[in-house]
Amino acid sequence: MNNLYNNDLPITDVTDDKLDREEFAKNLAKAVTNLPTYESSFTIGLIGEWGSGKTSILNLFEKNINSDKIILIKFNPWNFTEMNNLFDSFFNTLIGNLKKRKQYDKIIGLLKKYKNELLIPIYALETIGPLILGIPYVPTLYKFIMSLENNIKKASSEELLEDKKEKLNKLLSKLDKKIVIIIDDIDRLTSKEVQQIFQIVKSLANFSNITYILSFDKNHIYNSLNAHQFLGSENDKYNNVEEFINKIIQIPINIPSIRENHLKEIFKEKISDTFNYYSKNADKEIYKIINYILPYVNNIRDLNRYINLLTFNLSIIYDEIDVYDLSLLTAIQLFDNDLYKTIKNNKKLFIPYINNNEDKEKLSKILKNTSKTTNLILKELFPTIDENKIHLNRNNNRRITYYTYFDTYFTYNLDSTCISKKELDEILKIRNNTEVNDKIKELYKLGKLDSFLDELPYNIGKINNNLICGLLSINDYITEYDILGTYIGKIIYIIRQFIENNNSKECFKIIKNRIQYNNSILFDLDIIIMLKNSKLYSYKQICELKDISLKKSLKKLSEQSIPKKELPSFLHNTIHLDLSKECFQIVDDNSDEELIYKLHAFIHKERNSEKVEKNDFNKMKDYFDISFIDKKLKKIKKENEKIYEENKEIFNLFNENYPEENIT
Repeated sequence: MNNLYNNDLPITDVTDDKLDREEFAKNLAKAVTNLPTYESSFTIGLIGEWGSGKTSILNLFEKNINSDKIILIKFNPWNFTEMNNLFDSFFNTLIGNLKKRKQYDKIIGLLKKYKNELLIPIYALETIGPLILGIPYVPTLYKFIMSLENNIKKASSEELLEDKKEKLNKLLSKLDKKIVIIIDDIDRLTSKEVQQIFQIVKSLANFSNITYILSFDKNHIYNSLNAHQFLGSENDKYNNVEEFINKIIQIPINIPSIRENHLKEIFKEKISDTFNYYSKNADKEIYKIINYILPYVNNIRDLNRYINLLTFNLSIIYDEIDVYDLSLLTAIQLFDNDLYKTIKNNKKLFIPYINNNEDKEKLSKILKNTSKTTNLILKELFPTIDENKIHLNRNNNRRITYYTYFDTYFTYNLDSTCISKKELDEILKIRNNTEVNDKIKELYKLGKLDSFLDELPYNIGKINNNLICGLLSINDYITEYDILGTYIGKIIYIIRQFIENNNSKECFKIIKNRIQYNNSILFDLDIIIMLKNSKLYSYKQICELKDISLKKSLKKLSEQSIPKKELPSFLHNTIHLDLSKECFQIVDDNSDEELIYKLHAFIHKERNSEKVEKNDFNKMKDYFDISFIDKKLKKIKKENEKIYEENKEIFNLFNENYPEENIT
């Protein structure tokens, strides 16, 4: 079965060439070899849409290059993640390839000097500049540094770089071989990186006797160079980009779209392997599948993605469904995923016997918003959307149109973490608290809790008090708030819907009871904030819940049992509920440990960032005297080395923002 998957890698051998690209690659290699490039550089653009086979052509081109006449260098900028090193990486790649040939030592030495003098001002701008910008009140100093950098760059380029570049050109023009540099995957780069590549080719490394072959998707390059109005105003930038590329690319080679007959033959070959493995009626169904799906397919990459997804889906449920139906549905899943989700969530619109006008109207709107190709597939899958009767020849009881099998096409398709309708119905029938809790815990372990919570809003009328209690108890076994946070929003929404549709007094008792015993104080506060904002309960009832939560909060704070990383969120929630003054009060006799612990709520770095959360730092003034904290921290640093070492980041972040006038 593994042989049915397609790795979507570019071809590397002519035996894999199914699109007759070998002859083109040979001609390209011959033309590049004969180009007159000894007096200057030359740039060829290999231009094609995403998935058109640019890299495959380059691989075949490489096979046809005569190494006696050409030094072939491949530079893939996508491999270098820190793009401030892209210039450095390019020159290192060039030098590294020439190092393999001892007769080029003089060129290598001169290239190294050229690179070093070129990159000093670039790194000065990219490294020093941002550091200076981060220091308050230094615009004059920054202008001075920028002026100095410009002077260095000017002196380097005018007095040194041009001389070295001229010497390099003379040496390169006398080489016994031509240098060809392939730069692929340009259309995977960011706007800044694309600009850097063109800067290398056009200006920094436009040496004699070098031919560049740039491979890219033209539309992506247009968007990248147009970013931030890189070239001209909004009205004329498209023309500017066209002119800019034309100045760099001397020979643009457009890769033509793959002919339909080629795609059809490859499609037939690939899907035949899949169908012969899974279906008994392969010969009868393959041509129908191809005709329905081919309009979606623009290139080999699209085809491989479809075959891979179909193979994966079939590997899971091929013995539970009809292979032909799943093949058509998979095309919708891949090429029109929004419609796929619509079908999944609107079972009653697509299965047989649509009897009411409202459903017909909804279905009509869906069909109007789909393409002709998709409409044909939908009518093949669901004949009743065309007429109110079942086609007699569709008598396989595993087809998607059969009520009991419809969900199977989606429940286990691709995502094994989806909950089935049968599982959902069984849980909704449970009336025992312990059993409900155990079942929800099991769903969490299986990765199905998310899917379960997604389904509950559609079954609000079937939800009972035991299930609500179970949802409010999930923090008994999900102890990390980071993980719990992915479910809290959905649980709160379900609880709110449940309260609006049921006995609110009974539900209040459940919520009050769970808040008394919940492990996660943040979960409690989230629930109370929702109830407060929704006004589902009276002010008195909300105050009752707040009192319970405040007592728990004070106890957990005194025990320092709330994880430090959760304290910022805890601070925000207590502010929202007017509980923060009581929770974060700091007095003279607070212990050093308690002081440092509470400071974690105010002084911290944003997640995935190096900057301090200044807003939280500013909130400190609302709770205590900043100068008092400064004195306490200085005293702790002097007298309690252990606490200082364990919390050095807090001390450093505080000092960065102190004295008080720096707290804006």
